[in-house]
This record gives sequence, structure tokens and C-alpha cells, in this order.
Amino acid sequence: MLDIETLGISSNAAIISIGAVKFNLETFTIGDEFYQIADLKSSMDLGLEVDAETILWWMGQSEEAKAVFKDSSLDIKTILYVFSDWLTINPIIWGNGAVFDNVILSNAYKKASMKRPWSYKNDYCYRTIRSLYPEIEMKEIGIHHNALDDARNQANHLIEIFKVMRGKGLK
Repeated sequence: MLDIETLGISSNAAIISIGAVKFNLETFTIGDEFYQIADLKSSMDLGLEVDAETILWWMGQSEEAKAVFKDSSLDIKTILYVFSDWLTINPIIWGNGAVFDNVILSNAYKKASMKRPWSYKNDYCYRTIRSLYPEIEMKEIGIHHNALDDARNQANHLIEIFKVMRGKGLK
């Protein structure tokens, strides 16, 4: 499960953090985690975009969420290399929205002249599955709009949905 935080909503939005968790829909377990904060200047130098509305939106978020702007950060290209190494071979990438997380990260790889480490066939949309099971509530733990906490919450929610789909959840 992938979650990114950005300073825009276009497909070329500047990435400020990437969070991801590996999970298994057969065993219903969460595995390894990935979290990195990107240097905003490096995202912009790559040609990724910032928009004023998103900056204003961030100003209204919690102090805990805004800590992403104060923490140490790495060059976005370095993060993309590290993320590629962290992924398994032929990974499935779940993102929250058919045109957000996966697309923005794919575009960052393209702008960095790097090969995206997953096939277009393995772009999966968590938001679509979530909308089919509105009765299954997400239990949010951690900081809302922290990419790793959001990825964990989304993966756990997807696991709960799959339990129901397979007759092993809510009764």
C-alpha cells in the first residue's frame, strides 16, 4: 500500500513524503514498512509542481502532520532509488485513488529518467475497493496525513475488506 504526501494535486505534483507497507491478503498480515521525506527543492528541480491551494490546505493541517516540513529529508531521486530497492520483484502497488498516488509517483520516476519498478498491470486502486464496502469502517491510528500512518491504515482497512469478501470478517 502506497501513500504519498504532495504539494499539489496534479499528476506532476511535488512529492514531500512517501510511505508504504507490504501486506499479504492471504494471511491478512502487514509486513515491512517504508517511509522517507523528500527535499521539496529536489522535487521542484525535477520539474514536479506546487500549487497554492494545496499549500493553503497544508497550513490548516495538524502540527503533527506539518512536521514533515521540519524533519530531515533526502533528494527525491535518492528516495526513488531506495523505494525501488525496497519493493519486491513484480510488486502490486495499491494507491488511494486511480489517478493520485500511483500516477504521481510514476510521473516522478519518469521525470527522474528512472524505470518505474512496477508494471502498469499492477496499479491497483484502494479507493475503488473501499467505496464498494462503505459499511467497513477504517480504524485510523497515528497521524492523519503522515504518509506511513496513512499507508498502514489503508492496508489494514483493505485487509478487513478482504476478510469480509472471503467470508472471514464482519458477521
